[in-house]
Amino acid sequence: MLIRFKLILLKTVLNAAPTTDATYEKLYPLVDIICLNEIEAQDATGLPLNDVSDCVEIFKILHKKGCSTVILTLGSKGAVFKSKNQEDFSYISARTVKAVDCTGAGDAFMGSLVYFLSEYPDMDLSTIIGKSCEIATLSVLKKGTQSSFPNREDIPEEFFMQK
Repeated sequence: MLIRFKLILLKTVLNAAPTTDATYEKLYPLVDIICLNEIEAQDATGLPLNDVSDCVEIFKILHKKGCSTVILTLGSKGAVFKSKNQEDFSYISARTVKAVDCTGAGDAFMGSLVYFLSEYPDMDLSTIIGKSCEIATLSVLKKGTQSSFPNREDIPEEFFMQK
């Protein structure tokens, strides 16, 4: 299926949750964007992700395995991303809040990432990831998983303006 999507130039995104075993490695060259959290990045590369500086080697390994663009989510610290054609990675910080329940924050991030990629194809990835970090942040302010996800009216209108 991913090969078909690639042939018709659809953008593909792989969420490597809940883990990254050898099955995922076959998919790396077929997807445009792969998103991993700290644990998944360590599983995929064998390297710990304790600090933003650890990302350099993780990006090198994942790009060598065929990943085109890699997003590493860092929980309350935000996210970093790098495409093969970028010299340096980009860091997107997350707003500091008093979290009530972090369950599902990664899902909120992924859902909003894919939404903004599909609805705003000309928006730069840095802006999309920033918006996704903010929506994930909003999701930790309430208890629950899906019930904590913000509704559209909970999200500032400027999030839906083209930048």
